[in-house]
Amino acid sequence: MERGHRRPLTRRRRVPVCQAVASHGVRVVGVSKVPVADYQAAMLERGASQPMAQDMADMIEAQNNGIYDAEPRDPGSATATSFRQWCHDTLEPVVW
Repeated sequence: MERGHRRPLTRRRRVPVCQAVASHGVRVVGVSKVPVADYQAAMLERGASQPMAQDMADMIEAQNNGIYDAEPRDPGSATATSFRQWCHDTLEPVVW
């Protein structure tokens, strides 16, 4: 694959983050889940070092396996602002 050319996305779906951003005037095309091995290969194709590509793959695997769910969310550990509210307060003014 030539540098700068992207693989076609095969599956697209709207997810809550996309819906929140789109509701504040940002055009969101969609997201697709890419297998970790494909993501790692794409990083290498675009010039990332092997250790960097491996670290990113490890991080994605940890996220996919619930690293962010390790601690229960409670008022002491959660932010008071939802992503939707952040879009309204912060993103929308700079987009418009």
